[in-house]
Amino acid sequence: MRDFALAPFRAAGILVSNKSIMTAVVMVVMLLSSFMLTSCGRVAPSYEPGSISVTSTPAGAAIFFDGVDTEEVTPFDFTGLDANRYEISVVLDGYFPDPVSTTVDLLPAQHATRDFVLNNQAPTQLTVSSEPTGAAIFLDGEDTGETTPATIGNLEAGDVEVSLVLDGYYSSPISYTATVVANANTELAVGTFSFRSKKVVMMEGFSNVDCAGCPELATNVENLMHQDGYGLDRVLYCKFSMSWPGLDPHYQHNTSENNDRMNYYLNSLSLGIPMLTLDGEKAEGTSANFTPTSSEMATLIDTALQGEPGFLIDVTADFTNTTIPLTATLTAMEDVDLTGHSLYIALVQELQEYEEAPGSEGETEFHWLFRDRVDALPSLGSMTSGETNVINETVQRGEWDLDKLHVIAFVQNNATKDILQAGISTQDPSIPAALFLNNNNNSPTNEGIRP
Repeated sequence: MRDFALAPFRAAGILVSNKSIMTAVVMVVMLLSSFMLTSCGRVAPSYEPGSISVTSTPAGAAIFFDGVDTEEVTPFDFTGLDANRYEISVVLDGYFPDPVSTTVDLLPAQHATRDFVLNNQAPTQLTVSSEPTGAAIFLDGEDTGETTPATIGNLEAGDVEVSLVLDGYYSSPISYTATVVANANTELAVGTFSFRSKKVVMMEGFSNVDCAGCPELATNVENLMHQDGYGLDRVLYCKFSMSWPGLDPHYQHNTSENNDRMNYYLNSLSLGIPMLTLDGEKAEGTSANFTPTSSEMATLIDTALQGEPGFLIDVTADFTNTTIPLTATLTAMEDVDLTGHSLYIALVQELQEYEEAPGSEGETEFHWLFRDRVDALPSLGSMTSGETNVINETVQRGEWDLDKLHVIAFVQNNATKDILQAGISTQDPSIPAALFLNNNNNSPTNEGIRP
C-alpha cells in the first residue's frame, strides 16, 4: 500500500521517503478539516432542531400548526422542530384569540415563543376587500401595512375613514367612512371602492389564414388575455388581415382599410407576418416570426402599464343599427396636450367561428378581427384637467354577430406612431372616467402638461 501511494512521486522523478509522505498526508487532512470547520462564515452550519413555546391567557387552548390540530393545549413546548415557517393559532371555546394567528420563521437551534390573549368578547375588526385585490389599506390616513383583502383587528368602535391605494389605478371615492361595530367584524363590500386602470395597452396583430406562424401568435395573444390582470380593462387587441400569402376572407371583407393599416406601419417597421405591435411599436420575442410568447407579452405589457397618459377613454355604441352610432369621450385627469395626435376608432369582432378552416393552417376560430373604422380620424388638441372631449362617429356593422361586436378607440401620435391610451365599448358603464376626477389621492405628483 505504501509503495502504491509513493508511485506517483517516484514516477515523476521525485525522491521522497515514506515518513515524509505520511507527514504531508496528515498535514493535508488537518488543513482540510480546519477549512471545513471555518468556511461559510467561520462557523460550521448547524442543523440542530428548534423549539417553539406556545402560551395563552387563559391557558388550556388547543394549539394548531398550519391549520392542523397538534392535540396539545397551552402552555406547551414543541421541541425537535425542523427549520421552517409555521403558522400557529389557538382555539378555546367561548374565547376569541388575539392575534387570530401568527407566523414563526424558525431557524436551526432557535427557540421562539408565541403568546395569545383570549377574550370572552369578540374582537372589534374591520374586513376590507376590493377588485382588483392588492390595494394598500389606510385608516384615518395611516397606512395599516395591509393590502386587500384583509381583516384588521385591535380597532376601537366608531367611525373610521378608509381609503385604498393601488399602483397603476385611479380609485374612487377618495375615502369612505365606515362605522366599526364593537365586538364584531364589520365588512366593507367589495364594490365600496371602484378602480380604473390609468393605462390601457393597445396591441395590433397582422396575419393571414394561410400564414404558417399566425395560429401560434393568435394562441399566444388569446392565452395572455385570459390571464388575471390582463383583461379588457388593461389590454386590448385588434387583428388586421393581410393579402398574402393566400386569399383571406377577413381581408376580402375590407381590403382598403386592412391595406391602409398595413401601409401605415410599413415605412417604420419591417412588416412580415405574423407581426404584433404594442402601443405602436413592434413587439418581438422568441415565437413565430420573432413575435413574443404569452409570457414575453406579459413582460412587455407590465412595462407599458407603468405609463400614466393623464386621460381616460370611454366608448359607447349602439349595435342594433346597421350604421352603428358611437361616442368616444376623452376625459383629462390632468392637463394634457394631445396636439399632433389622432383618435383611431375601429369596429372589431371578438370571435368568428367556421365549421371548416378557411385557410391552410387549420384555424377555425379567429379573435378580435378588424371589421371597420371611422374614415376620417378625429384630430386632438390640449385639454385641461377635468375637461372632456366628446366625439360622435359611426361605423358600419355588416352582417356580424351583434353579441361579438365591440368598438375600440385609441390615441396615436401622428409622427412617432406611439399609442398613449385606449378604451373599449365593453368598459363597465358604472365606472366612467368622470367618477375618478378630483381625487387628490390619485393625482400624479409631477407637474406640467403631459405631451
